[in-house]
Formats: sequence, structure tokens, C-alpha cells
Amino acid sequence: GQWYGSLFCFLVLLSFGSCRFSVSQKSVVINEVLKMDEEFWVELYNSHDFAVNVEGYYLKFLPKIPFQFLERIEPQRNQSTSFIPPHGFLVVSIPQRAHQEISHVLLVDPSQENMLDTFSFGAARGIGSYCRFPDGGLWREFLDTSPTPGEPNSLRKLPETSNTLSGAFEIHVLNVGQGDSQLIVFPSGFTILIDVFESNWNSNNGAEYVADRIREITGSSHVDVGVISHLHLDHLGYAGYGGFWYLIEEAGITFGKIIDRDAGMWVDYNNDGSCNPDTEIEWNIVGTYSGTATNWLCYATNPENENIFAIREVAELCSTTQIQPPDAGAFVQIVTVDGHGAVMEDGKTPVTGNYSSYVVPPSENDFSIGLLIGFHDFRYVTMGDLDGDYDESSYGYTYNDIESVVAPRIGEIDVYHVNHHGSSHSSSQTLLESMKPTVSLISCGADNSYGHPDQDVLSNLLEYGNVFLTSDCDTTRNYGTAERLNKDIVLYSTNGNDYYVQGIEVDIHFTSKPKSSALFCKL
Repeated sequence: GQWYGSLFCFLVLLSFGSCRFSVSQKSVVINEVLKMDEEFWVELYNSHDFAVNVEGYYLKFLPKIPFQFLERIEPQRNQSTSFIPPHGFLVVSIPQRAHQEISHVLLVDPSQENMLDTFSFGAARGIGSYCRFPDGGLWREFLDTSPTPGEPNSLRKLPETSNTLSGAFEIHVLNVGQGDSQLIVFPSGFTILIDVFESNWNSNNGAEYVADRIREITGSSHVDVGVISHLHLDHLGYAGYGGFWYLIEEAGITFGKIIDRDAGMWVDYNNDGSCNPDTEIEWNIVGTYSGTATNWLCYATNPENENIFAIREVAELCSTTQIQPPDAGAFVQIVTVDGHGAVMEDGKTPVTGNYSSYVVPPSENDFSIGLLIGFHDFRYVTMGDLDGDYDESSYGYTYNDIESVVAPRIGEIDVYHVNHHGSSHSSSQTLLESMKPTVSLISCGADNSYGHPDQDVLSNLLEYGNVFLTSDCDTTRNYGTAERLNKDIVLYSTNGNDYYVQGIEVDIHFTSKPKSSALFCKL
């Protein structure tokens, strides 16, 4: 088959009749999966405001099993038709002979060449029920003990107390798909949230998931510091709908402060008290931009939006005071922001500047905020989608080598949150040789269309140490010893000298490299 090389599969024939839907909208998705020794079913969810009838689409099961067959889906037990009602469900029972050796469930179009949705059991997911919450949203992190076939998925009871390891430093790279969101917890309880993923401009699914995970992990609705690495949808969300805006205005998550980059601000040119995102943004440091950036600045730099305006700070290069955990031996330093210190391919033009009118401006990724986080001897680096080479995109912007400028500010580290989901334009040899990461963490979506992680980047990271990924990512890659967890990546340390990463089967122990207290980022 087209997926997973020459692996065989069996197909369960579904029917989506004359009511066709847009493949790109994912308006019908795999919503819940139950796989037990004696029971296996897949629930589909229709997000349309109208019913759809099944015809011509397939559920595809991987990997190889010793036979394959077609089975037409008729109206299921207790269902009189094969229509999926608006915002409703269709539960497909899977035959007993198909229960073994299944790692992936795919929803594909009639040609069997385009995948609409996928669910991966992965090595870390055992038998049981897994679901999206809310319906059509993100996959919940853990096993559900109360399946809800044909009914709305319910939220698990949130913990009354923290789920953090008492007295431990923790990093949670949340499994949000093709985007990024991280929660960092210090032994004191001091928390940092870096980025909030959304998949679409009008989505709040990512923010709802992140809000739930904040409460599940910390037992609280408060985060000390939120950091927006850069102004892209998969890291920020869209103001007015999801992302950080939704956490602040709708989800009840409070922040002590928000660290943002210095892209620009709203200026009320016509004195009407309303921000026009197309005409009233005064840019400061910008390259390519979209509605994600302009709508965010309309929201965040408007003094009337007190929930954000009063707590927003612009990141300062080399600062160790903007983010100050109270724990002994802990620090957070801003090692890159707005491309400071880097030049374009001509060797002289600064990346930092207002390029909003340029025909081929720098990528927004070049302006990412990067943090060096320390806990005693332990060092962790996370830098959004920072670029590490010079190239021109077919979409009309340039990549610029920021990593080479940043590398000397960092020095050797223990753990690297891989730039730009493992893109070929990031994680340069200059950066890797300077940092020498023992462990690399990659956040990317299952079967993503971007080729993340790049094979050369992945191979280079494995030369330095262990690699952990939130999902199966690009399934054509040779992952070698890398562990694709299909869940949050969780790292913890009680003393900063030893740390552990929760692997597929066991927690893997690492020892931090001895380090001096000196920091290399200086103005």
C-alpha cells in the first residue's frame, strides 16, 4: 500500500453518500477508538451542521496482518440508517478476526490515496478506549476507563491536587500534533507555558486541551509565565478564537506575565477606538506576517484589553530577570529574540528590522524567542521555529541563519527541544556541535505533510544521543533508536544532576553534564 511501504492492511468499507464533504476540513474524523481482547470499535464524528451518509470512504488498519478483506458497513446495531447526524456519531464494529496486530487506524478517501484522519496506538498505548475531547478536538492524553460509543465524549475528572512529582523539576512537551506547547514546572510550583497550538484560525481545540493539561498536571488554573515563541498559528493560536487568547479570555487560565516578541503595536490612526488589523498595525520588527500576527497585536497591545495588556512584556535579549523561578539553582535566560545579532545572506543586512514592505521578507521563524533553562547542572534549550540556514522559500520569504549567532550564547546543554519540529532548515551542525545535546525532544504531527522531522536532522540528532518524539510524525523516516511515544514527552529531575525521560516502557535515566555557573549570553 501507499502507507508504510509494503505493509498490508484490511479495509472496512464505509459509505459517505451524496453528501460529500471537504477533505481539508476534516469534518468527519475518528473520534473514539476502543480496542479490547473481545471488542474493537471505531467511532466517527460529523462536525457538519447537516447529516452525511456513508459511501466510498474507508477505514484502513495497519500494519500487516495475515489476511485482508472488505466488509461493507451496514446500519449498526440499534441504528436504523448509515447517516451520521449533524454533530453526531457512527460507531463501526470491527470483526473479531481483525483484533490483533493493529497499530494504526486511518480514515481514507475513496481513492485510498488521501488520508483524512489517523489514530495511532503506538508502543505507549495499550488496549482500552481513547477519545478526542471535545468531540472532534484533540486526542486525550490518557486511557479512558468509561467508553462512550455513539455519545459525546466526557471530560475525565480533573485532579484535586497536583499530579507533579513532589519536589521535582519537570518538562512536559504536550502531544498537540503538528505544533508546539510545553509546560515547565519547577519544584517550587513555579510554571512556564511556552506556546499554545491551534490547527485552524477559528479553532480553540488546542487551547482547551492545553488548559486541561495545565489543570491536570498542576492542580491549578494559574501559570506564572506564558511565553509566545513567535507569531504563527501553531504556536500562538488566533486571537478572538483560540490559543493564548482563549486561555486568557475564555478558559479561566490566569498568568503572572506574558513574554512576547517586539513585532509591533496597534495605533488608532482614525481615533475610532477599534483596531483594523489590515491598516492600523505599526510594525517594529517583522518579516512575513499573517492575520495571526495582526489580530494578536490588535488584541495584546490594546490598553482596553486589561487581561493581556497589563501583563504583557517584550522579551529582552540575555535577560535573566524577566523569568525568575524562586528555586535554588534555577534560572531562565532569553538567548534569542527578534533575530538580534544575525545578518542576512549578504553578510551585512541585519535580520532585525521592519521588512513588512519587502517583496521577499525574512521568515517569522527567524524572530523566535529562545530560552536557556537551568536547574543546578541541568540545561534545557527551547527556541521555537528558529532557522539555521540561508534559503528562499517558494512561498516568498527567506530563511536566515540565526542558530550560528545563538550557539555561542548557549554552550553545552543536556536536552534540546528541537527547532521547527525537526525541519531541514533548522538544527544546523554549528548549533548541534556547540550544544552537544544528550537528549533531543521533537514535537510534530502524525503523518504530517511537512516532512518533519527531516531525515538528515534526525540522523544528526541520534549521533549526539537519544531522541524522543510526541507522535509517529513522518512515517517514511528511518527512526533508528528514536522513541515515538504518541503521548506527552515528560522529563523530570529531583536534583538537577540526574534526570529521567518517560519512555515507551520504562523511565530512562540520564546524568547531567557538569557545568559552571557562567552564562554566555552577554549584551
